[in-house]
Amino acid sequence: QLCRRTKTSPMFTHHESKGNAESTRAPMYETMSPSEQELFRQNFFSHSLDGDLNFDTKEGMKAIESIIMEVKPEIVMFDPLIEFHSQDENSPTSMANMLKNLTQLCRRTKTSPMFTHHESKGNAESTRSGGDRLRGASSLFGKADTVINVSVINRNAMRLRLEFTLRRGKPLVDLAVKLDSDTLEAKFLCWQGDKGWKNAVKQSLDEMGIGDLEGSEKIQ
Repeated sequence: QLCRRTKTSPMFTHHESKGNAESTRAPMYETMSPSEQELFRQNFFSHSLDGDLNFDTKEGMKAIESIIMEVKPEIVMFDPLIEFHSQDENSPTSMANMLKNLTQLCRRTKTSPMFTHHESKGNAESTRSGGDRLRGASSLFGKADTVINVSVINRNAMRLRLEFTLRRGKPLVDLAVKLDSDTLEAKFLCWQGDKGWKNAVKQSLDEMGIGDLEGSEKIQ
């Protein structure tokens, strides 16, 4: 498909989109210039809606490894994680074994994995933060090198908060971004603690001509 067969391309495997390779990445792809689209096609591989790809069977692991060895990516993204296994995600043992298979696969293929996963449904009294909010067994967070929690600051204004948990290196402060409604590209707004942090929601609503500051208190 869309891939340059070198050790420089990311590979994206997902189960929540239909259509050809370009349409699954719309609208961002459609807003690119022809030269940017060509560069994207040469350096990005997408494999969609393949139920045979999973981490908890030998056949599934062989299928994933076969694709990786053909594409030779440096990074492999799995979206979402729950679609690539049939285990009880609340079971620490099951999740640990599944992640062990994934780790061994990445070591054999010399790739770095990324996957998306939902947070558990919280409540107002919950004090959990970062990776502790991930749905399911704690082994998911325990195995991760870096976790980025994405939460909505204001849905109408397309403002998001990114919270980082890093196992190595210097800690990163939370930041706010705004999504472009046409391209879905994320524009950096401010770091937590900056003067603009608490104004992020207010500014976005002012731009829309809305005076209600609903959601602004979530930015602390």
